[in-house]
Amino acid sequence: MENVKDSFLERLEAEISSLREENARLRQALAFRNSDRADQAAALVDSLPALICRFTPEGVLTFVNEAYCAYFQKKREDLIGFNFFEFIPPEEREGARASFLALTPDNPAISYEHKVIAPDGSERWQRWTDRALFVHGKALEYVSIGEDVTAQKENHARLQFIAIVLDQISDMVTVTDTRGVITYVNAAVCRFLGKSAGELAGQTSAVFGDDPQNASSPKEILERTLRDGQWRGEVVSRRADGAERIMDVRTSMVLGTTGAPIALCGIGTDVTDKRRANEALHASEARFRLWLESAPEGVFVQAQGCFAYLNRAMAALLGAASELELIGAPVVPRLHPDYREIARERIRVLNQEKRHVPRMEQIWLRLDGTTFYAEVSAVPVRHGDSDGALVFVRDVSERKKAEAALRESELKLSSIFENLDLGVALIGPDHKVLEANRKLKEWFPGLDLAQQPVCHRIFQDPPADSVCDGCPVEKTFATGQRSECVKSFHAPNDEEIQRRRVITCPVPDVDGKVAAVIEIIEDVTEKMFLEERLRQAQKMEAVGQLAGGVAHDFNNMLTVILGNTDLASAGLDLGDDIQPLLDEIQRAAIRAAYLTRQLLAFSRRQVIRPEVLDLNGKIAELLKMLRRVISENNVLRFIPGNALPPVRVDPVQLDQVLLNLCVNARDAMPEGGGITIETGGVLVDEAMAAAHPGVEPGLFAILSVTDTGTGIAPENMPRIFEPFYTTKEPGSGTGLGLATVHGIVSQHRGMIHVYSEPGAGTVFRVYLPAAEPAGAGQEDFFDAPVQGGSETLLVAEDDEMVRNMAGLMLEMAGYTVFAAKDGIEALEVLEKQGDAVRLALLDVVMPGMGGEQLYDIMRQKFPHIKALFGSGYPANSGESIHTGFILRDGLHFIAKPYMRKDLLRAIRALLDGEGRERRSKG
Repeated sequence: MENVKDSFLERLEAEISSLREENARLRQALAFRNSDRADQAAALVDSLPALICRFTPEGVLTFVNEAYCAYFQKKREDLIGFNFFEFIPPEEREGARASFLALTPDNPAISYEHKVIAPDGSERWQRWTDRALFVHGKALEYVSIGEDVTAQKENHARLQFIAIVLDQISDMVTVTDTRGVITYVNAAVCRFLGKSAGELAGQTSAVFGDDPQNASSPKEILERTLRDGQWRGEVVSRRADGAERIMDVRTSMVLGTTGAPIALCGIGTDVTDKRRANEALHASEARFRLWLESAPEGVFVQAQGCFAYLNRAMAALLGAASELELIGAPVVPRLHPDYREIARERIRVLNQEKRHVPRMEQIWLRLDGTTFYAEVSAVPVRHGDSDGALVFVRDVSERKKAEAALRESELKLSSIFENLDLGVALIGPDHKVLEANRKLKEWFPGLDLAQQPVCHRIFQDPPADSVCDGCPVEKTFATGQRSECVKSFHAPNDEEIQRRRVITCPVPDVDGKVAAVIEIIEDVTEKMFLEERLRQAQKMEAVGQLAGGVAHDFNNMLTVILGNTDLASAGLDLGDDIQPLLDEIQRAAIRAAYLTRQLLAFSRRQVIRPEVLDLNGKIAELLKMLRRVISENNVLRFIPGNALPPVRVDPVQLDQVLLNLCVNARDAMPEGGGITIETGGVLVDEAMAAAHPGVEPGLFAILSVTDTGTGIAPENMPRIFEPFYTTKEPGSGTGLGLATVHGIVSQHRGMIHVYSEPGAGTVFRVYLPAAEPAGAGQEDFFDAPVQGGSETLLVAEDDEMVRNMAGLMLEMAGYTVFAAKDGIEALEVLEKQGDAVRLALLDVVMPGMGGEQLYDIMRQKFPHIKALFGSGYPANSGESIHTGFILRDGLHFIAKPYMRKDLLRAIRALLDGEGRERRSKG
């Protein structure tokens, strides 16, 4: 068969022989590459019609000939340095690159084909022969010779297609030379004569029979075809089985490129029965076959359990290249083993009982073993002499996958719906609850979807008879928009009313109308409680900032008052008339300073000096003083707890907390009563700590103060810790007592709880975090003796009265003092006297340059000078915007107002190194 086809393609080989001659000339041109006649060789290469180029492994062109330039319609200078991969379609580039990169010194040349993009935008085929130029085993460049083979490929493909088509047709096709010698026959001829193509090659057309019944002999047909160019008629031929068949024969002459005849082609059609009784039947079958072949679904005829006919769609479903692969094959093996017994029974019902079978889904096997789901229906038919069935097969694999994906999606959505920590319900237009998730059923155990309860009855306690006011479900049904509100719920399993956020969203139908509403319910009780606490904390913080600012300015004034009265008392003999007045001024100033300390304690801006204390021991020390404070008609009891953890607190502030709570309890019992102080320990968990900002979970000591007084009215409870808020008569208090307690406890990272009922008394519980006991050897810095000195000091203070008063105090103690009104002036003093200055008393906040900026410069230029910062703002735990850097950087601080002895003691300790030693120990 291949020899016959090669002969048939002989003309194609003749047409490409010229290309071979061009390749020969090209190889001759390349042979001159390394010769002394390089110029001639280059000219020869340019004159060749073949495409020639040289390029790097990256595809960059280093040489092209004129044919290459003409083919791509570009100048040579534009192509040199250009990457030829730009001419190759993206999908072809990797194949082309892999071809020439595979070359080795042992295999330095290769030929391959690929597509290129022509200048007009079309894609054309080229065949290239590449040779690599190796140096030390590495390919440095490639020389490539190419030609356009688009026409050859199209002709070859066309011939292959024609040969395949000719083998598939039922007509007999024969090709002979001009002498009548057979050079090609198709499969139909071989089947008709019962011989192979090889056996028929070289014989004459007489093999079809030279019957006297024929109007023309084979010789006469050959002569007439050569004379007239074609011939048509009927001849009688004998089939391999001896049967005579009437053939409709058409012959034509095939001309070569020169116009001379080179072959004859004959086509014979068996028309023995067609033109007689079956013309109408065959026409009907042709129409039926066309319908079946055009059907998108698989259709086949089953006869005696085998495939008697398949349309193209059915053949494709089973993975067959042609329906001929399956004609006559049994049907049952093409089904999955699980369905074969069912298929046999269905075939029996169709063939024997002649009854149709119901539609069903089955799994079928393709020829390659893969499977697909199909929906199959069948009806009994008569095929030829056999009973069978017409079977329709629809591939439903994609539908099955979609159904499986939908089920999986539904399961995921159902899992999300059921496990949400939100209550979710689907509400119908009549407000009936159609769906509800697990969370909603937990909140409302009486919810029974089978009864289709209405939402305003099941979600309310007591149940409502009509739609609730401002119902978000009703709004969404009316507007088609999302709605939201916060409502109070009292579910049967809740002891208290819960606050819940309700969000409703529309569910539209196909017309865009609201068919149902999704109701989402979130429990926001705890969230709203925390938000309220946050707003309260922010309000307290704002008031605290105001109190801190007032305390700062007031401390400056008190510093001047206390300092000057102290100086007057120390340096002058005022006599008995004046001294009592100064003492009274000093006592009033000290009381005012105590008031500012209360303000700072409330705002958590007071300087604290914490110590590790035994809470029971500390309270025991205060009992005598507390009994005097609460008056004789009140009974004070102390119940110390066992195994109480130590706490780290400022002992002075702890005294103030206990004193304020006891005084508050005394004032709540005007007719007398009992006050009980108790201590104990408790482990605070994360949930409890989270409700109190700044509190960490862990072990806490509890200090409780209980009274039997009048209690606190519910409307007053939210405001009891606000500053200046009091229910006492005018003139009976400032309203800072509980605010101060709250500020001190918060500053120590603790918390305070209050429980009270009108007429039943009040309980205050203070929670203080436990601490490890402090090590031995702590020194009390404030017990150091008051001493002066002779060193040179610098006082930088923007308040003139404070600056003068501090300078006078230090000069009276023996120090040499330079004064400056701000940091800039202080820096000028240091430029002149810096070597002599030992210590600088710096105000933190000054215009132009404050104490912190001045200290940074001093550290660089005058590192021997020590610094003591003073301010009406305290150096707290890093919260103050003014003084936070002092504790952060381990610096030294004295709070205003300060007495002369406090200032002298602090300066002396710092000059002698005690202050730094103390700070390093703390």
